[in-house]
Amino acid sequence: DSIGGVDDVKRHIITLRHAFPDLQFEIHDEIADESNIVMRWTVRGTHTGDYFGIPATGKPFAVTGMNHWRVANGRAVEGWASRDDLGLMRQLGLIPG
Repeated sequence: DSIGGVDDVKRHIITLRHAFPDLQFEIHDEIADESNIVMRWTVRGTHTGDYFGIPATGKPFAVTGMNHWRVANGRAVEGWASRDDLGLMRQLGLIPG
C-alpha cells in the first residue's frame, strides 16, 4: 500500500485505534540511512470496533508487516506498507483458514 501525507496517516491511526483500542506494535528490525527507513514489525490487538465496515468480532489477532519510507531533507516524503491482511481476516474469522 502507498501511504499518503500526514493527514492520511492520522486518519489511518484513528481508524485503527477505533477498531483495535488495545493495539500494540512490536518492532523487530529497523534500518535507516539518509534516504531510507525500513521497519519490520508485529501488531497485536482485539477487534472491538468497526474496521472499514467490518463489525467487531471480539477476536484477538497478531500479524506481521513491514514499512519503508523514502527520506529527503531529513523528512519522510514517501512510504509503503506491506502487511498480512489475509492472516488478519482469518484470525478474525472472516475468511476460512
